[in-house]
Amino acid sequence: MATKETIAKAMRLLYANWPDQQRGKATAELYYQMLKDLPDATIAAAVRQRIAESNPFFPRVGEIRQLAIDIASGADEVMPAPEAWGKLLRWIRRYGGGYQFWDAKGPHDPPGLPPLVKKAADAIGGVDYIGMSENLVADRARFIEAYQIYVQRARARVGMLPEVKEARRAMIDQRSRLLRGGPRDDYEQMMAEERAAAFDTVDGDGD
Repeated sequence: MATKETIAKAMRLLYANWPDQQRGKATAELYYQMLKDLPDATIAAAVRQRIAESNPFFPRVGEIRQLAIDIASGADEVMPAPEAWGKLLRWIRRYGGGYQFWDAKGPHDPPGLPPLVKKAADAIGGVDYIGMSENLVADRARFIEAYQIYVQRARARVGMLPEVKEARRAMIDQRSRLLRGGPRDDYEQMMAEERAAAFDTVDGDGD
């Protein structure tokens, strides 16, 4: 994780590029507090990348943090949504519903889809539905929207500050204890079960 020395070097580079920027210990401390959970190398790379860009304004700490996260997580390697849709269609055309296929060596399970592609496909009905769709233009638009949401969520989880992660975990654990008793790891599943329970209650009241 980043040291104060790393942040100090980063600040010196930034001030060298923006010599008119007002300096202060408070700014350096803010940068340290917001970046200290990230690796030294990614912070150094993010600062150099920001300096190399054409933006003439002194970067806010959030910009440096996002650049460092993108570098560390390989965000530039995430498929664009249209490319992900094309990959999904090719997979469906080759493997259908994902059942075993045969070749000269016998039966094989199809290779898995990338996780974000699979999640987006499931969100709009699944590979079987898409394979039989009569309106791929509309399904493409829905898939791209879902895929972009999942990509944004994944990036947000990577970039979440440790203090925020801890607060979120505490909130989820507290809520799960009230609902079921005991901590839960899957917040989305927990909320789905809560909604299902609410519908069950409504149905039960009608009997």
